[in-house]
Amino acid sequence: SNRFSVRVNEVVVPTKATTTTIIPIPEEEKEVRKQKQKESLEPYFFSIVENITVSQGQKAILKCQVENLRNYKVAWVRVATKKILTIHNNVITRNPRISLSRPGDNNWYLHMDSVQENDRGWYMCQINTDPMVYRSGYLEVVVPPKIIQRGPTDMVVREGENVTLACDANGYPPPHIVWRREDGDDIVIQGKKINIIERAQLRLEKISRLNMGDYLCVASNGIPPSASNRFSVRVQFPPMFWIPSQLEAVYLGQDVTIECHSEAFPKSINYWVNNKGAMLVSNDKYEIVSVDSGYKVFMKLHIRNVTKKDFMEYRCVAKNSLGHSDGSITLYEVAAPTTATTTTTTIIPILEEESTTQMRKQQQKEDAVDIDEEDEEDADHSHI
Repeated sequence: SNRFSVRVNEVVVPTKATTTTIIPIPEEEKEVRKQKQKESLEPYFFSIVENITVSQGQKAILKCQVENLRNYKVAWVRVATKKILTIHNNVITRNPRISLSRPGDNNWYLHMDSVQENDRGWYMCQINTDPMVYRSGYLEVVVPPKIIQRGPTDMVVREGENVTLACDANGYPPPHIVWRREDGDDIVIQGKKINIIERAQLRLEKISRLNMGDYLCVASNGIPPSASNRFSVRVQFPPMFWIPSQLEAVYLGQDVTIECHSEAFPKSINYWVNNKGAMLVSNDKYEIVSVDSGYKVFMKLHIRNVTKKDFMEYRCVAKNSLGHSDGSITLYEVAAPTTATTTTTTIIPILEEESTTQMRKQQQKEDAVDIDEEDEEDADHSHI
C-alpha cells in the first residue's frame, strides 16, 4: 500500500485557455475527504520525546504524543537493557517507581519517582507498526557533590615534616575541588602565598607554624548544594622569644613596662622572674599581663614607682612539652629629666584716667623746655 497521500481541498476546472474558474468544495465533502485521508495514514508522532534533566531523588516525566494510532499499541522501552516498561495502558515492569498516565487519548506519559543514578540513559516510545517506529528521549540524572572521607581530618605534626591533605568527592557531573583556609588567609606553599588551590590533594612540604590552621576543601559541580570538609592542622615546635628592647633606661620614681613576644605549640606556660630566679606575680609593685593569639603570646610586666632595688635583669620564660626558652631585659638608671625655668613679663594695663594725667604731665614738661630755650635765645640777642 502507498504510505504517502495527497491532501486535496479544492478542484480546479479549466474553462478557457487564459482563465481558470475555482469551484469551492462544500464543507461536508471536505470533512469526508479529511476522514478518509486520516484513515489512510499510518500512526505518527505528533512531537519529539524531549530530553529531561532531574536531580537525584526527584521525579521525572517523559512525554510521548501519538496521532492516528487506530488499532496499534504504544510501548515504553529502556534502550540500554531493551526492557519493556509499559504497553499501551499497562505497566509491565515490576519497578514500583515507574508508572504511566494518559492525560488525553494521544498522550503516553512515563513517570519515574525518586530517580537514581542508574536510571540515567535513553528511553524509547515506540509504536508496533511494521516496521516499528519510535522516538527516544534522554533522561539525565544529576547528583550534587558528596565528599568521600579517607584518613584523619585532625592532624598534629612536627615543624619541618611533609603533610598531604586528601579530599575525594563523587557526584554528577564530576565535582571540581578547591582548597582554602577557613580564616581567609593565604595558603603558604614553598614560600608563596596562594588564596585558592584547585586540586584534589593539598601537599604542604616542610610545614611551618605559618601553615597552622583550619583548611576547607570545597567540592562543587553546579548542582546545589556544594559539599565541604574541614581539616585541622596543628604544627608542634618548642618555645622561642622575640624581645623588642633588651635594655630599658629608667629614672627613679618612674613607672615602666617591659615586653616579650613568645611562640610555641603546644601552648606554653609563660611567666616572669627576677635576677634571683624568683617568680613575679601581680601585686602593688608589679602588674603582669599576657595576651594569647593562637600559638603567640604577648607578655607585659608593668613595674610601678621604680627604686634603686628595681635596677636589675628580668627574664620572661616559656615552657612546653618540647622544650623551653627565655629572654632577658635589663633596667638601668638614668637621671630624671629637669624642669626648664622661664621668665614671664606681666604687662599691667594703665587706666584711661591715669593715662590722660601722664600725657598732660609730659606735655607740661615739653612746654617748659620750649620756654627755657626761648629765654636763652633772647639773652644771646641782648648780649650781642
